[in-house]
Amino acid sequence: MIKIIKKLRAKSLDLADGIWHDLPLVPATGKLEITTKTEAAGRLGTAKIEATLSKDHDIIKDNLMLQIVFCSEEDQIMNLGSSDLPLRFDVSETDTLKLSCTYSWPIY
Repeated sequence: MIKIIKKLRAKSLDLADGIWHDLPLVPATGKLEITTKTEAAGRLGTAKIEATLSKDHDIIKDNLMLQIVFCSEEDQIMNLGSSDLPLRFDVSETDTLKLSCTYSWPIY
């Protein structure tokens, strides 16, 4: 099933303000790929995210919690990142601002 990203929201774990920030996502540029595999220590989930932003946002350089809202009738939401295992973006800037990250977590 294809999940189209409608909105990306980020909360900084470096700041203590607890504010969710909407990232200026260029429509139809967000991609999410989720894989799972079994390691010796147990099951591991990995999310690979790629997105293009229309402008810079200071928060993308912080340790984050990320909320992904998908285009669906229910506006399904997925949360990634925690204070124990924060999400960090890799940022590439040319004529556009591209974000990417690979985030892995244990599956219980």
